[in-house]
Parts: sequence; C-alpha cells; structure tokens
Amino acid sequence: MFGSVKLPIVRQASGAAGGFARPCRLAAALLLCTLLPPATHAASGEALAGTRSPLAESSFRLSDGATLACYRRPGHPTLVLIPGTGSTQVQFHRTGFVEKLSPSLGVLIIEMRGRGRSWPPPPPEKATVEQYARDVLEVVAGTGLDAWYISGKSLGGMICLEIAGQNPAGLRGAIPLEGWVHHAVAAEAFGEDLPAKTKAAKPKDVPPGWTEEQELALITMWRRWTGGERAVGQIRGPVLAVVGDRGLSPRPARQLLRFPEKPNIQLHWVTGADHDVLAPRFVDEVARAVNAFVARVEADAAR
Repeated sequence: MFGSVKLPIVRQASGAAGGFARPCRLAAALLLCTLLPPATHAASGEALAGTRSPLAESSFRLSDGATLACYRRPGHPTLVLIPGTGSTQVQFHRTGFVEKLSPSLGVLIIEMRGRGRSWPPPPPEKATVEQYARDVLEVVAGTGLDAWYISGKSLGGMICLEIAGQNPAGLRGAIPLEGWVHHAVAAEAFGEDLPAKTKAAKPKDVPPGWTEEQELALITMWRRWTGGERAVGQIRGPVLAVVGDRGLSPRPARQLLRFPEKPNIQLHWVTGADHDVLAPRFVDEVARAVNAFVARVEADAAR
C-alpha cells in the first residue's frame, strides 16, 4: 500500500534510456518510493459528486510543489491512464473501462494539475503537453514502475504520444485513445469544427481558484501542441492507436491521421464511434483491444 513520505525523483544522465533511470532495487523502491496520503484541497464537482474511485487513492508531490492525485490498482505490468482535458479519474470508471481490463494488469490513473484532487491549476506557461508529459514521467519514476504502458483519452492521448516519443525506461507500449497527432486532424480527417470543439472542451466544474487565463490555457493546450509528428516518428515501441471512425465510409486515409506507416504503429478503428470511444456502446470493444495488445506485447517480451 501507499506510504506517507514524499517520493524522490530518480533521474539519470541524458542518453538512449529516455532520461529516467529504471529503479535499481525493489527494496530501495519500497523504502524510498512511496506516495503521500490523499490530498484534502478543494476538488472539482465531478470528482466529488461522482462515485469515489474503487482504486487506492493517494497523492504525489512534484518537484515544483504541485500535487497530483493518483489512483492505483496493483498488478504487473501497469497501465498508466491520463484523463482528457476537462476530466478526472471518473472518466475511466463511468462506463466500467478499468473494471473491464485484465485483472492481472496494474492500473495507475493520474489526475493532471488542477483537475479532480490535483492542485494547484497550472500557470499558463505550464499548461503544455510537454509539461504534463514531464509530470507523468516524474510520477512513474518516483513510483518505481519497471514495466508499464501509457494510455490516455483525448488530450491524455496526446500526452501519451509525447511520452512514448521519449522512449522512457520500462515503457512497453503506448495506447492513445483518440489522441491526435496534431489538432488539424479534427478538420482534415473528420471535418470537425475546431472553434466549436474548443468551446465544448471547457470544463463545466472547474474548482475554485482557477483564473480565466488558466482555463483558456487548459482548453487550448491541444491546439498549441506541435510536437506530435516528431513524437510518433521517434517511438520505438509498439503503439495501439484507438480511433473512432465517425461512421464514415470509407474511413479517413491514414495520412490524414498523421500516423506514419511504421510497423510498430497499429490503428484500431472503432466502428460508429465518435471522439468518445469509451462510451457504453464501445467500451467493451476498446477494453478487449487493450487487453489483447498488452497480452501480445508481454508475450513478445517473454520470448
């Protein structure tokens, strides 16, 4: 279970390993890498009104003093999940996604800065995909995960791709759930209206303490990220990109999604789904695809 002292940040010199060292000894991880008790600051309406997570709740204090709420289920390897723009851990429980994952698979949900029970909201200069990726990597390094997958929904999927592009130590694979490589995919592949989509992304339950500037930086973060094509081009491990086809026939060409033709990057189209691939109608299929992907990668690793 989780302890009550601050996690150290384990780093290594820059190099091919991705910037974060694999924990050397399990004993050291148990002694030094423990999580703080659950945070008690103001939380968003979704986090408080929704059912409490069935996972063990704790907090992680980042090196700059911000606190991220974490929800963990034991297992090996571990799937790290990042919610979308205005969402919290509830996103992965609302339709039973986590509960449909293989029971042997560990789960670690990380609520991003200012969302749910994570606090404070990011200053505008830290409301970037790159910063959020660094936050997740800091948690992963501190919790001592030696075999893990990264996944996320929407903006969380973009953060997932940014992380995978760094090929950090212990990462077995990436599973972006409607995580676009570039904001232009919305219009180019699906004909979706960007201004309307940005307006719809505005959180409906922002906790007290957010400024309008912070809210604007959050909801436009996905449009300001320009490193997606670089990131996916650098990914060495396997990728399962889950994409809703919006009922289009034929489906958009792969080049419109901006995923390169690389043997390690697999597309999983969800027939009839829109951006919400975790909706009740589709969640069983997506969970099965994730379970099959992890099982295949683990089998390859064992060989």
